[in-house]
Amino acid sequence: MENKNWGNYYKITQQKTIPRKTLTKAIELFHSRNKFNFPKFAIDLGCGSGADSRELLKHDWFVLAIDSQAEAISILLSSCPPSLKNKLKTEVISFESLTSLPIAQLINASYSLPFLKPELFLNFGN
Repeated sequence: MENKNWGNYYKITQQKTIPRKTLTKAIELFHSRNKFNFPKFAIDLGCGSGADSRELLKHDWFVLAIDSQAEAISILLSSCPPSLKNKLKTEVISFESLTSLPIAQLINASYSLPFLKPELFLNFGN
């Protein structure tokens, strides 16, 4: 999707407060199997307007939200409850520019991986 179209997408999805079902299932499974009380850290790749990031924060996860568009990060920051912002870090960067990711218990990519250039996909996964 061209950069000029992302703004329209964010306006449409900004009001979407329901996280992806795959993420809610992952959170449910993690909590049912996690018998330890240690900090949980997730990375939300291609976070968009932030519905998934906010859901992780609500479930007491620390979150690194990454998106290539500053507008997406701005929307996430403005919609994040102040009481949860201390657990949120953001970064504006494209997948192609990522050289590494921190260790995390959960990496969420929802619908963002198809936007990774095919020739870079294998490098990204490593």
